[in-house]
Amino acid sequence: MAVTRIVLFILLILPALAQDSFTQITVQAFKPKGFRIYLPGDAKIKFLRIHVQLNSTIQKYRFDEFVFHETEGYWVFEKPDIKLRVDDELQYDIFFCTNNSIISDPSEDNNMQLFCNGHAKGGTYNVTNLDKRTELPPVYNRECLSKFRLTQVPNGEVCAGDVLLEEHFDDLLNPELWEVEHYIPMDHPEHPFVSYQNIDSGTVHVSGGALNIQAMVQTELQGYNQEFLYKGSLDLYSGCTGRVCGMHAMGPMILPPIVSGRVRSRVPFKYGTIHIRAKMPIGDWIYPEMLLEPLVNKYGSMFYSSGALKIAMARGNRNLNDTTYNSKVLQGRPILNSKCKRVFDYHKNQRTDNSSWGDDFHVYSLTWQPGQIQLSIDGRPWVTYTPGSSGLRSWLPKACRQDWYTLLNGPKIAPFDQHFYLSLGVAVGGTFEFPDNVVASYGKPWKNSDSGAARDFWKARLDWLPTWTQPVLAVDYVKIVAI
Repeated sequence: MAVTRIVLFILLILPALAQDSFTQITVQAFKPKGFRIYLPGDAKIKFLRIHVQLNSTIQKYRFDEFVFHETEGYWVFEKPDIKLRVDDELQYDIFFCTNNSIISDPSEDNNMQLFCNGHAKGGTYNVTNLDKRTELPPVYNRECLSKFRLTQVPNGEVCAGDVLLEEHFDDLLNPELWEVEHYIPMDHPEHPFVSYQNIDSGTVHVSGGALNIQAMVQTELQGYNQEFLYKGSLDLYSGCTGRVCGMHAMGPMILPPIVSGRVRSRVPFKYGTIHIRAKMPIGDWIYPEMLLEPLVNKYGSMFYSSGALKIAMARGNRNLNDTTYNSKVLQGRPILNSKCKRVFDYHKNQRTDNSSWGDDFHVYSLTWQPGQIQLSIDGRPWVTYTPGSSGLRSWLPKACRQDWYTLLNGPKIAPFDQHFYLSLGVAVGGTFEFPDNVVASYGKPWKNSDSGAARDFWKARLDWLPTWTQPVLAVDYVKIVAI
């Protein structure tokens, strides 16, 4: 005999709860099928009642269900077998039962009675694209042992000591944590002679338990030759991740002669400690990029006006007449103005033996706080940047300060008072990291102010290419920890 269960649900709406954190609702539509609605777990929530209406171009669906338990730190409503299409519409109403609930045990009675105080929230989700189904994002601990905490993330809260990102690169690069860049960095303040390409030739690959980011000559790739650099067009529009996706060679401005790799993390944060165990590249005119870059250009996009943090950088040249710019010298610095970056150049960590920073793995760390930025090598701090009376801009010459009046509206640590993400890459040449007066055994091939700088660099390839014994940034692990 069929058993009928009657559910009596009475919800007393409490308007004061409308701003509570558990109203952060995320809707996802998956391919080939399925959708998910979820929100962060919260101890105040006893259960949910979810009403969903799917207005599909093919068929309409209605769901009216209860959710009594969290899943992996979230309240989750998921229908894995419902096929959605672009332009479909999901209308949802979620009722949160928070306290004073009376729930009868359905195993003892065919009638379930639910009474509670709570909150209701509704919304509409228009399907604009279908994504590959992913796991729920990691949940940060909300019950902090100490109320003192600095780190912030865009969605949710973190406690001091929480690990925001830890990657040891033992397998394939995780696309949920990393994006491989694919664009031409013409708007890069340092104007490196490279294009960042996500290709099968190995600019970015995981092997030997490390992430390897490699620079290589464009003409060595199949289908490219020297005539291409001088007269061709570079098309990176398919899968482009940057602002410049194509370029035509014109006069002295040839196409980027070097193809390289770059990745960016998908874990933005504000304040914290980052550790990178890495081996620097070796080769003339190569330098690594281990940067924190702004998620949003709060203070503008020109000349690093929204800031960047160079965690560590050692140029790949083993032999330069100016020993403050060779592979034995480690630098790291905040960048507030690309036109005046030299103001921080006198902070250097120079090796006293015959080795280069690229000969071995080292742990490069940065601790970023509202009152200071500290850099460490193998656990030993080596430089600390502290804001002056006018903030970090106090470090800049007066000629540079007038352009950064917008920083006056921010705290002393500005522009580093916003969410940043990690970028890892390899750059070559450019118009900033190698001053015109440095000389290798054959002299520096280009002038930084010359429009044909990349062309002149390329013409000297018989001099610099034999020195590229290790044109790779090898990263053993990355760890970002909240403070």
